[in-house]
Amino acid sequence: MSDPPASHLPVKYYLQDRDIGTRPTRIVRGVILVIYLTAHLVAAAGKAYRTPDTDSYFHLSFVGHSMRGWTVPLLYAISHNGTELVVVQCVIASICWAALAWQVAIGCYHRWVGYSVGAGVLVLGLTEQIAGWNSILGSESLSISLAAAVIAASIALLQAPTTPRAIVWLTTFTLWIFTRQLNMTVCVFILLALFAISITSRNRVLLGMSGILVLLTAWTLPYVTNSRSPIAEYNRMQVVVERGYRHPALLDYFEASGMPDSTQVRSLHGYLASSSAPIMRDKTLRDWLRLHFLGTYLGFCRSHPWWFLTGPIADVESRLLSPNNNLHRYRPVVPTPVANLVSGPEKYTAVEFVLAGIMVAVSGIRRGPDSRMLLAGAVVTTVYLLLMAGWHLSVKNSIRVNSTAAAAVRILPIIVAAWSLDRLLTPAKVK
Repeated sequence: MSDPPASHLPVKYYLQDRDIGTRPTRIVRGVILVIYLTAHLVAAAGKAYRTPDTDSYFHLSFVGHSMRGWTVPLLYAISHNGTELVVVQCVIASICWAALAWQVAIGCYHRWVGYSVGAGVLVLGLTEQIAGWNSILGSESLSISLAAAVIAASIALLQAPTTPRAIVWLTTFTLWIFTRQLNMTVCVFILLALFAISITSRNRVLLGMSGILVLLTAWTLPYVTNSRSPIAEYNRMQVVVERGYRHPALLDYFEASGMPDSTQVRSLHGYLASSSAPIMRDKTLRDWLRLHFLGTYLGFCRSHPWWFLTGPIADVESRLLSPNNNLHRYRPVVPTPVANLVSGPEKYTAVEFVLAGIMVAVSGIRRGPDSRMLLAGAVVTTVYLLLMAGWHLSVKNSIRVNSTAAAAVRILPIIVAAWSLDRLLTPAKVK
């Protein structure tokens, strides 16, 4: 009986050849995890930093009555001690990034490729762009860590779509989307993609997951449709004041659509100091934006489709930077040359994102589609949707808004390069 195609080798061959379940391997994995956790704690420098909106994460509601999703408040319910919460965030980050490194590594047929990409993912999780958020009390750390866990669970699920793996994926995905309103916006797109895969593959597990995602999507509606929340009001005002200043055609369109007090908006010259700025107390303007902002903005996007599609990528450099140094004190644990090797300067992030998409396409054309490249393509698409949602729905604090997308953009080139190389080096059939 001939061996299966190489695209199906990682689960059947790699795991059996390496005897992953033996005791020494588990011990080694445990030691690596302890060392990795220690490195995360050292990087956090034992400090907890609060932002102006940190207090809003201590109000828990499962039905949208709070400003925030329920994942972070649920975690913060265990303690109000900032140092303890930083330690918990470091523990979660260590486990999630280690799980991702493991799943990416065993997805490679060639041992040296798996070891290399696994080490690269672990190092990436310790760089300032990623680990720097762990000392900040907010949703960024948990959102980034759970994003890594969702990717890891997705790899495992596509390798073998079993019920236990489906439960793990649904759990991590649910926790991830409810960390931030921005994450919730992509839930419906992931639902459609999963439903399409389940129909084409005729897999009952994936089809059942699609049904559960319908319920999850409905669960997010009270959060994403709450137009009266302070966050929503502030974001709408930011788009009008700040982006309207940089793109005068946008402000002209809103003015022509009947937006009141446009003179006051123009007088700010694109600067909205904070959510307590005097213009935020303009009830007439706030009410008009609450009722007409979405329709007006979508109308402008329809008349400017290129701006709508390319804006998130054109502005990506300024939104994928490290955390503000005023908010945290990151202690480097990875040598700078090594950190630059896996994360790269911010000016190359847009290029990396585009190259990741090209490598997915080339690998698929050369060797045909397989689950790894399909997953990479799905991650590329999801990152783009996150960037688009963050760019169109928010202006201020855009670095923090796109922290999860920033992490995913840095993960993509490492994983895609390793998987593409592994596929090209693996013969069509193994003798």
